[in-house]
Order: sequence, then structure tokens, then C-alpha cells
Amino acid sequence: MSKFREAIIGNHEFSVKYGRPKADLPLDKILELSSQGYSCRAIAKELEKQGIKTSKDTVNRLIRESAYS
Repeated sequence: MSKFREAIIGNHEFSVKYGRPKADLPLDKILELSSQGYSCRAIAKELEKQGIKTSKDTVNRLIRESAYS
């Protein structure tokens, strides 16, 4: 039996996780820089200076999601 079939039969969820694990991003820092007028690309570069690798698209998504919360 394949691992996909076992995962589906188990408890109806895939037990195998693919891709990179999600990073814990400092949402408060992102929102602070955004309110200071930083672009998404500039925020991503500031986070990279602190050792946090993320993309401008992820930063943009987090800002949009926090606006609706």
C-alpha cells in the first residue's frame, strides 16, 4: 500500500508533510515597518538583515491578512 493511501485511510489527513516548515515571522515588526512607509520588498530586506529569510509576497500577504483581522 502506498504512503498516500495509508495517509488517506488513517484519519483522512495526509501525515506526510512536504516543503519547507513555516517560519515564525515577527508580525508586529512587519506592521511597524509597514506603518513607517516601508515597501514589502524593503521589509523583506530588513528581516533578512535580522536573519529571517522571507519573500516580499509573504510579507504582502501577512499585511493584507492583518488588515482584515
